[in-house]
Amino acid sequence: MDPRKIKKEIKIELLPCLVCNTPFFMSYNSHNICWECFWHDDYVPGYHHPDEISGANQMSLNEARENYKNHGISDLKMMEVKERLKRYRVKSVIEPK
Repeated sequence: MDPRKIKKEIKIELLPCLVCNTPFFMSYNSHNICWECFWHDDYVPGYHHPDEISGANQMSLNEARENYKNHGISDLKMMEVKERLKRYRVKSVIEPK
């Protein structure tokens, strides 16, 4: 059998963002940034202490959740970046299917 003709289906289950619940992270504490809400996943202090300020985000998880609920983004300073991405048709990256 020709190995080039073998197709393996690899399924990766993504973990939800702690702010917007969008499946995005392969693991927590990954230091990735969610493309939906721009939350930096430093997991400090993370899910267990949502009112403590996260170093990378400079706000608490609950503050970020409130911002996302009211404005569609965790950090209002990143609003311009998100709008630019939408203008340049990177919507497929921001909004996973």
